[in-house]
Amino acid sequence: MKDQELIELTRQLLDVLDADAQYLGQGILLLDQLRQLLVRHELAGLEAMLNQIRTTVDTHSLRELARTQLRGKLAGLLGCSAQQVTISTLAASLPQPWKDRLIYARANLQGLTKRLRQEYYATAMLLADCARFNQSLLASILQDDECIRPEYPIGNSGQWVSRSRLVNVRL
Repeated sequence: MKDQELIELTRQLLDVLDADAQYLGQGILLLDQLRQLLVRHELAGLEAMLNQIRTTVDTHSLRELARTQLRGKLAGLLGCSAQQVTISTLAASLPQPWKDRLIYARANLQGLTKRLRQEYYATAMLLADCARFNQSLLASILQDDECIRPEYPIGNSGQWVSRSRLVNVRL
């Protein structure tokens, strides 16, 4: 009876982990789409993306709650605290086909998490570059010497500094 209940809870956990994998995959696609929308300056697309993100946050919160509840039930069956229940500890208590499925789900989530981190970093770099470029452009327009500093190309010894003004705002 205990083994059957453990397998049933594992099946439910695998469903939650599969939904997490889909959520991470969507996050990767959203970050890629965000970079494209930022480069093209599509405000309507950015607004639609923001609304889409708001709707998925609620679903993710429900999935977090389900995972916490499953972890508590698994802890009761395994005779440990909920904090001690990990995929490794659970896999060690399962028969072979379920153990392999759980290990595969973990590896899949780890790969997706790594890719999400890379996409996040690429997006953060794009946003930082946009902010630097905007600051440099604004300083050139407003003739603000404090804002003008070497910006591009990054990591190159011959750095570009804008010394010409686009608009003379002195009266």
